[in-house]
Amino acid sequence: MKALRWHGQRDLRLENIEEPTAKPGKVKIKVEWCGICGSDLHEYTAGPIFIPEGTPHPITGKKLQS
Repeated sequence: MKALRWHGQRDLRLENIEEPTAKPGKVKIKVEWCGICGSDLHEYTAGPIFIPEGTPHPITGKKLQS
């Protein structure tokens, strides 16, 4: 599947990633469309602001990579 991933200030990349699977007690949804909000724009232009640095994301377990 395709994912738009943040790699740093003004560095977004459309990448192919493995499609996630639903774990027990969780659901997977198909996104019809989405948008961005003001905090997304701030993250893009000046981040990381809200993206945790050095600690794994609570859902994905991924860490911010520079």
